Amino acid sequence: MFYSSISLAFVVLLIVLLRIAFPGLLGIHRTEYARREFLFTAAEFRFMQVLRKSLPHGLEIFAKVRVADVLLPVEGLNPKAWRAAFNQITGKHLDFVLCDRESGRIVCAIELNDRSHERKERRKRDDLIARACAEAGFPLLMLPAARDYDPERIRTAILDAMATQPPPPPPAGPLPTATACPRCGAALTRRVARRGPRSGSAFLACERYPTCRYTREEGA
Repeated sequence: MFYSSISLAFVVLLIVLLRIAFPGLLGIHRTEYARREFLFTAAEFRFMQVLRKSLPHGLEIFAKVRVADVLLPVEGLNPKAWRAAFNQITGKHLDFVLCDRESGRIVCAIELNDRSHERKERRKRDDLIARACAEAGFPLLMLPAARDYDPERIRTAILDAMATQPPPPPPAGPLPTATACPRCGAALTRRVARRGPRSGSAFLACERYPTCRYTREEGA
């Protein structure tokens, strides 16, 4: 009887250990994910409420945007260097990004820095994002988290950031006065660079692209 009890206890213990270590062997599915209740921390949500009141006319707020959706490594890097630069920003996000409501053009980003940004690894991350934005000429506002915010000061900071940006290029499309492509004689159209060091700038291209690849800077 004594040995039977020991054997039974051993079997029960073995089953418990197997359930913990190998749930799949016993047909038990281990849950790996759980939903979050809130998208924002309390500090982020409180700031966003004020940001809505501070927003200059014509802008829209987007939250938790990937840095890679705002910045990209410049063209001309060799593949290894491009990938290394991209890997530095992938997986990182910006707290808030402001865009023009009509065109979708990115205006600036806002980082809300609470006490967690005082940690060494967070400071390293913040320095990287600040350097990348500076190199790209993209306005980044880093604001300290606080209990209360002055909407007018936030609005002024956004307007100051917008003032440092060049005016948006003219819309892409046919030129008011047709200009012939010197290579094939077709009309030139205005286009806007979407990537690379001249991203956002306008240039002229043959309407027969890609058959004809003639391009030139606007005004040249």
